[in-house]
Amino acid sequence: MRQDQFLPYYHRQHDSGSFPVLVEGRLHQGEWEYRAIFDRFPVPGFYYYVEWGRRPWQYEEYNSRFASEGYDILSQQTFQDAARDNMYQTVWVRRDQMPAARRCLQRVVP
Repeated sequence: MRQDQFLPYYHRQHDSGSFPVLVEGRLHQGEWEYRAIFDRFPVPGFYYYVEWGRRPWQYEEYNSRFASEGYDILSQQTFQDAARDNMYQTVWVRRDQMPAARRCLQRVVP
C-alpha cells in the first residue's frame, strides 16, 4: 500500500495489540509502497520502534539512538528510490525482549 494508506493501517494494528515483525518497501510506478507482517505483542509491556522509508543518514541516526537506549534490530529491509538511494525499513526491539520477538518472527516468517 501507499505511504498514506500504510500509516493508518500500522496504527490500527498497533492499537489492537500487534507489532510489525517485518516491514518491506518498494518503489512501484513512481510510488513508495509498503507492506508488513504483524504479530501480537509477545510479552506484556512490549517495547519496540519501527521506521520505514528512511534515507541512510536518517537510519543511522535512529539506529544510533535506539541502540544507546537498549534496542537491537529484529528485522530490516531496503529498497532503492528513484535516485538509487537505499531506503530503510527497520524494526528495533528492546534487548531483554528480543528472544520473544525473534520467536514471533520465526513463527510468521518461515
